[in-house]
Amino acid sequence: MVRQVFIFGEFISQQRLSPPLTIGSPLQMPPATVPGLELSTEAIEILREPSVLEVIGKIYVLTSNRNYQPVTPLGVRNFNWYREYQTASRTKDKFFFKAKEGDLWHVPWMRQESDESGAYIAVGLKHD
Repeated sequence: MVRQVFIFGEFISQQRLSPPLTIGSPLQMPPATVPGLELSTEAIEILREPSVLEVIGKIYVLTSNRNYQPVTPLGVRNFNWYREYQTASRTKDKFFFKAKEGDLWHVPWMRQESDESGAYIAVGLKHD
């Protein structure tokens, strides 16, 4: 039996990671949540670890039924984070995966891969 290992979190653009502050704008505090009870919107199943600081994984998303399902090549276009990734790739901005535990991973690429269950979207993560 193969044990699946996941990193839970969310994809985030460089702009959302550090929004610009303007003079006179109040600092917005995030809404209070109970740690550990909220579910992450995305998850990465670790498939390969080329080095200590790099992983390659399969992208999963949280469905309305509160289950995680792999992202398909056709379905990936429906997600805002994928459109943000495409924009970041075109403009040479950085794009990240922010893990629920707080780690920040750089996303150098996303691509279609396949296995015995079919095609899926894979992601490369690099820890700086």
